[in-house]
Amino acid sequence: MNLHQTIAVPPPSARADLTMKDGAVIRLRRYGKAGSTRLVLGHGNGLAINAYAPFWLPLADRYDLVVFDMRNHGENPLHTREGHVWENFFSDIEEVFQGIREHFGPARTVAVMHSLSSMATLEHAWRNRGRWDAICVFDPPMAPPADHPLQVQHGPDSQKLSARAARRQAVFDTPDDLAAQYRRPAFGHWRPEQADLLARATVRRIPDGRWELSCPPAFEAFVFGSTKDPTLFHRMTEIGVPLRIIAGDPASPYASPAASVAQAARQMLGVDVVMVPGTTHFLQFEEPQACRDLLIDFLRQHGLD
Repeated sequence: MNLHQTIAVPPPSARADLTMKDGAVIRLRRYGKAGSTRLVLGHGNGLAINAYAPFWLPLADRYDLVVFDMRNHGENPLHTREGHVWENFFSDIEEVFQGIREHFGPARTVAVMHSLSSMATLEHAWRNRGRWDAICVFDPPMAPPADHPLQVQHGPDSQKLSARAARRQAVFDTPDDLAAQYRRPAFGHWRPEQADLLARATVRRIPDGRWELSCPPAFEAFVFGSTKDPTLFHRMTEIGVPLRIIAGDPASPYASPAASVAQAARQMLGVDVVMVPGTTHFLQFEEPQACRDLLIDFLRQHGLD
């Protein structure tokens, strides 16, 4: 499939709707080769996994893929603001993990997550050791450890992102109107099809014929503004399975603090961290092939290819 010519994501080979403990629904979609190593793929705050198709869809040629949206994102029905909290994100990952096994059977399983889903998965893996065979996370927005100089940057950046998300336009006449908002310098390194893919993956039709964001701005703003546990920085070394962080370029003018925190994790803790030169927090939108290559390299290193 040539994603440069179309923004359509093909139908999956199987679907399964999971109901979380508080009633939120998360839809699983399966692609790829049953019987191969299974990759479970998640996305960042305010985004949706279908927008990452240029990154993950080519992996279906050799792996068993299960993709999903975090609660209140993408294809999932809207649930409550009260339930849109970190503790539920953590427990959702466990319910997703168990739901995948129930519906699609056991397999060697690797978490491949970005941003919001990466944070939820790292915490889940620490609390539930032994679930995953390996974890590969992209630019996780971890808080730096206590008293680290990066705290000066981390806090204000989170509040700035939260305020910006709260001001987002929520309703559009067409998805093209949202796509137009992504065509600005900060996103200038995205692949040509990416703005359209992201716009269509993150809106739903409403009764008056217009389109609204699947994840409401207030929900997105909460996640950006909520305090992240600085102890995760050290605890991620205790999850007991192979871990790789694939990060953006700390030298990029549009880099998020996540890239610098990842760099600190490599320097201070010896975590397997690799950076993709010239990229930002949206590295899978910018250099999907390089991101795939680094993921496959990690899988091969640990006998999971």
